[in-house]
Amino acid sequence: MLGTCILPLSLKESFRTIRSIASFIKDLGTEKIFLSHVFEGKRIRQKQSEKMGDIAEELRSMDFIVSTHSLKGSVVDGIMDLTKELTPDFAALPWHNIDPLRRSLVGSIDIDIVRSIDIPALIYKKESISSNPGLDSIIYATNFQRTDSIVVPYLSGNSLHARTLYLLHAGQRAPDPEADQKRRSLIRNSLDRLAKECRVNFDNVETIETVGSVRTEIVREARRKKADMIIMGKTDSKKSIDRILGSTAESVAIKSHTNIILIPATGSSKSGSVLNG
Repeated sequence: MLGTCILPLSLKESFRTIRSIASFIKDLGTEKIFLSHVFEGKRIRQKQSEKMGDIAEELRSMDFIVSTHSLKGSVVDGIMDLTKELTPDFAALPWHNIDPLRRSLVGSIDIDIVRSIDIPALIYKKESISSNPGLDSIIYATNFQRTDSIVVPYLSGNSLHARTLYLLHAGQRAPDPEADQKRRSLIRNSLDRLAKECRVNFDNVETIETVGSVRTEIVREARRKKADMIIMGKTDSKKSIDRILGSTAESVAIKSHTNIILIPATGSSKSGSVLNG
């Protein structure tokens, strides 16, 4: 499910960053990379073309199958077009840190790409601190709604493997103790059900129930557990409540220092909004 990847680059990334991303996606089971660059002007510059070739050779030395693709136009539209043409399983996006004020004014190309494409998108932020091969831990934040049907196949199938899977539910207390006890019992039962579904790919599955802001708790728990990756869901719904939930995932993507992969609903469209699963 994650065997082929489109890797869009500005070509300002260092070779260390490229190698770090490549090592990470190899742990996701990726074998083929579509190395891509969208440029302005009449044609790609010679230095850019040469660097694309050098990066491709570096990735081939890591046992990837690599093809290079360049396209003239805006970054977001170009990546959308290449994604439709090449049909990769997912996109890997090196996160570009920009000033928060500038982001609030002009937005983020990374987030714009995530909103626009209809394939899973990995927002890559850091290399694993573990010296062990493979992923140590993944955290999935669930609200037991429709994104479970989107994300769980990746956790219970052959796509994602790690030593530990953390299943997280964050929410608010019910208004009275009796109602809150029923709420917590339902949450525990639902977390246990998910744990049974996902156990095959993980040495250990732990459930976490917290109270508080969803976006804050996801960031906090990912940091506390030193997770290698957060996995979340993405829907094409245009309902106002889903747009509000969508801001949760975007906030997590911006505030967290953990790598994040966003999984879309089948057939999601360009206007898809991101939501917490």
